[in-house]
Amino acid sequence: MIKAGFVGVIGRTNVGKSSLVNSIIGRKVSIVTSKVQTTRDRICGIYNDNLSQIVFIDTPGIHTHKSGNKLGTFMNTTAMKATKDVEVILLLAPANERIGDNDKFLVQKLKDSQIPVILVITKSDTIGKEEMFAKIMDWNSQGINFLDIVPTSSKRGMNIKKLVEIIQGLLPETGYRYFDEDAVSDKGNSFLIKEMIREKILLRTGEEIPHSTAIMIEKYKDKKNIVEISAIVLVERESQKPIIIGKGGSKLKQIATDARIELEVEFGKKVFIEIFVKVANDWRKSIDYIRRLGYSDHE
Repeated sequence: MIKAGFVGVIGRTNVGKSSLVNSIIGRKVSIVTSKVQTTRDRICGIYNDNLSQIVFIDTPGIHTHKSGNKLGTFMNTTAMKATKDVEVILLLAPANERIGDNDKFLVQKLKDSQIPVILVITKSDTIGKEEMFAKIMDWNSQGINFLDIVPTSSKRGMNIKKLVEIIQGLLPETGYRYFDEDAVSDKGNSFLIKEMIREKILLRTGEEIPHSTAIMIEKYKDKKNIVEISAIVLVERESQKPIIIGKGGSKLKQIATDARIELEVEFGKKVFIEIFVKVANDWRKSIDYIRRLGYSDHE
């Protein structure tokens, strides 16, 4: 009989949540960069095999620092909702970093949870066996009773299959799947396009534009032989526009080209994409903009 269920994937920023989900699914369902808070919204990555379906809820990184903007509040609320109404919680922590305040905040939130919590130590290929033993001992002293502790490396595929097998053993026998067997995500193509463009901005602009950008899709037409896309990049300051656009439009052209190449692989056909840049002063503090961008469900 088919086993199916939901798994909340949580952790502080930049611990490898999206990389882990992508590695398990075998497809890119969440964008990945080295920048903190790359993931802004809840994204379901869907794993299927002959006997099970596991819906991994990839979430924004928890940050206890008060940012003063509505987007930060939304991301924290979204992340914590992934610890409710799931079969398993994966708490992710990197092997090569100390246990910090945001980690301890999550431990306090989860220590009395009735839902099984598995500690996933990511980036485990970066440290040796003795360091790993010390890391596990350190986590075991934090006052939370983990069902299991699994060192992983998404880069090397280390213990990914083992983690899936542990989760499968905790799922109920439902006799049905929550999503179609060929589904890999719960998000539509417009979301994919927005995230792909935002990823290319993060990768192309370095630290110049950390998290002041958002993407709005003005036009999306999926025709027989081509996909036509028109998108707007929102920035918070007039001074940020030239950073995105670049000299003679060179940076914006690079961003569009990077996005087009990857989207053509996803869609399996030609993609025409045009991107414009617009200033929306302090959009991250505006409830109206947060809602228009699709970040309103948890406000």
